[in-house]
Amino acid sequence: MLNYLEIREIVCHKTDLTNDYLLANRIRVIQRPMPYEIKGLAIICGTWYQIEINECVPDDQKWEALLHEMHHIVNNDFDRLEPVEDIEVENPF
Repeated sequence: MLNYLEIREIVCHKTDLTNDYLLANRIRVIQRPMPYEIKGLAIICGTWYQIEINECVPDDQKWEALLHEMHHIVNNDFDRLEPVEDIEVENPF
């Protein structure tokens, strides 16, 4: 499963983020229209994760949203009971 070091390597361009890499980590990424304020979100779909990225934002914001949502997956933020605002503050991306 994906870990923090792998995200850092992606950020530093030491690891290419390919479809095969995402599939190996059970992550599906799709782009769809969303309100502009929402850059992306991650959803658990059985044993897979789906990251949805707002297709209406610039490419640099799409990249940041992808890294942000991958961090939520690594941190397993889906099972946390803290308020969403607190969890979002902890996310470095």
